[in-house]
Amino acid sequence: TRTGGLLPVAVEAALAGGHPPAAEQLVADAEYGTRDRDAPAASAELALARGLLLRASEPALAAESFAEAQHRWHDIGRPYEAAKATERRGDALTRSSPEDAATHLADAACGFTELGATGDAARCQHRLRELGVETSRRPGRRGYGSKL
Repeated sequence: TRTGGLLPVAVEAALAGGHPPAAEQLVADAEYGTRDRDAPAASAELALARGLLLRASEPALAAESFAEAQHRWHDIGRPYEAAKATERRGDALTRSSPEDAATHLADAACGFTELGATGDAARCQHRLRELGVETSRRPGRRGYGSKL
């Protein structure tokens, strides 16, 4: 089955629109469509979609699904998607395990930075600061501060 990145987006849209049964049906249909198929990207998307379904009610299980997606993306050489799954894993753990959340968010930030995805890295850094974790700034030109 070819979802081309649409399954997680469709699940998020259904959940945001207040239609959890539709999101659950999308995941069930995708599970049926990928059963007994060698479709690594579709399997990674499915793991991500499962995590999205679980994130509000069972964040620890959602984190496990995001971890599965992260590993699947990594195994097929998709580092950006792996970093996104790592970020979602961290977000899922922010309430139950802030230390683990910080570790995953920092890993995601590093992954995004290596890829040049500065906006994504900045989002992770912001989440880390919200968790009370000091983040290092990239070395660069010194600012003037309040001396202007």
